[in-house]
Amino acid sequence: MSFALRLARAPAKIPANLAKFVSKQTFTVNIRQMSVLLQAMCLSKSPLQDEALCVHSPPPDETTKTTKKNKAATDRLAAGPGGGQVPMHKFESMDGWIVTAEEAGWIAKGIAGLLWRDFNVLAARHGGYSVS
Repeated sequence: MSFALRLARAPAKIPANLAKFVSKQTFTVNIRQMSVLLQAMCLSKSPLQDEALCVHSPPPDETTKTTKKNKAATDRLAAGPGGGQVPMHKFESMDGWIVTAEEAGWIAKGIAGLLWRDFNVLAARHGGYSVS
């Protein structure tokens, strides 16, 4: 089983260090790799506050998540707490959660020396990404 992290917008050029891992806007990781990435993210400090970069928050219920009529409310629920923290539920399933460009930037600032950081730098510049 693999997670596909798809950039919202295609970059003109994929950086050389990511070229081996990103194909057609998509960074693919298996479930073990995603576990390691989440652990690294959750052990890192948020660049905006002295708390973990990830925050455990329950996802919106299925009816809210799939309702297209009230997209603004759904986006607010899915966004999580803000302030430099990214909701974990966005990475715990393959439900197509959107990691915004701002959240990708927080991840990139909070994690050093990993391809995960580099991918999030790229995503922050290209509109974020979806997790499916």
